[in-house]
Amino acid sequence: MLAFMKMMKKRIIFSTFGGILFTILSMAIKWQYCMGGIGYGLPFAILHPSHGNAIFSFNFQPELKTHGMEIDFDNLIFDLVVWFILCLFGMKFYEKFRNRKF
Repeated sequence: MLAFMKMMKKRIIFSTFGGILFTILSMAIKWQYCMGGIGYGLPFAILHPSHGNAIFSFNFQPELKTHGMEIDFDNLIFDLVVWFILCLFGMKFYEKFRNRKF
């Protein structure tokens, strides 16, 4: 039981750092978010043009009613969760196939 807990602790730590790293790296990817402009971040746009409908966000250009750039903290949390889960599964498969002999 203790070995299992150490293994899970290691997976969670590496997956947390991997999720943060991939979220930061995904901010370098720009894509056409809407007709108002470009969004940054995958799979959810973290920095994107505002439409006034985001709940947990910070608008960098409040003088513009629409299409000013905003950082969306909801999407930031969603990105972190998605990349954490993908890294968690990646660690699981890495540990499973690491000692396999072909």
